Amino acid sequence: MIIPDLYSNAKGGTVSCSEWLKNLNHVSYGCLTFKYERGSNCYLLMSVQKNLARKFGKHDGPILIIPTAEFQDRISGASEKDTVHTGLAYTVECSATQIMCLVMRCNLRLNLRTTVYVNAIQKGFKVCDEASVTFVQMARG
Repeated sequence: MIIPDLYSNAKGGTVSCSEWLKNLNHVSYGCLTFKYERGSNCYLLMSVQKNLARKFGKHDGPILIIPTAEFQDRISGASEKDTVHTGLAYTVECSATQIMCLVMRCNLRLNLRTTVYVNAIQKGFKVCDEASVTFVQMARG
């Protein structure tokens, strides 16, 4: 099986688009969720501590949980690089699933290049349709 050029080159375009959106809004992705994620992680640890203390009958306070180095690195939230990589992986996986479903549904027998083009046209049409962009069919003379 050969991966179509349009699909394999889309990763660079996807990352460029996310960078463009980030720069357009003058904001770093990490700044958008940093405080919320850090607070959520701290509440998670406090909840585990309280539940362990309750379970083991320790009434003089919570059982101290010391995060591992790996968890400590992640507790402050995703870095901008992590966010971009995660978004890219999600986009690539979703696109691959859509392409393979289209191959099966249309019986294209692994003609992936044609399938990628059909998938792209369908996506473009969906975006235009949802944005209420109308298509004018030109009469051939």
